[in-house]
Amino acid sequence: MAQKKTQEELQIEKQIGQQVKIRRKMANLTQEGLAEKAKVSTATISRMETGRQMVSVARLVEIAGAMNSQVGPLFVDFDCKIKSEQKEVDIQLEALLKKCSAEQKRYILDYVQFYLTHPMAN
Repeated sequence: MAQKKTQEELQIEKQIGQQVKIRRKMANLTQEGLAEKAKVSTATISRMETGRQMVSVARLVEIAGAMNSQVGPLFVDFDCKIKSEQKEVDIQLEALLKKCSAEQKRYILDYVQFYLTHPMAN
């Protein structure tokens, strides 16, 4: 009979799943697209991203490879106080900024600086 997972194990699996979701989106892949590339079912990707299923490390390496990623970034710092939602926002911003021209980045920087220094504009 399989042992019941601890809360810590469940949390780790959920965080890995969240990282898979973040990396999948960064790779512009749907769950179906990732499943096809990694040769797993769409249900497996869905359950993994929501923390309801964990795959073997070998399968995780294949999934990371299908996203053109290393497996290491999927293993987040589990003791980190930064919430995964903030990490997702940071990663998405980084990915979007990489697509911007220098002029667009300057505009965004000016806008954010204005927004932060003018509370009434918020």
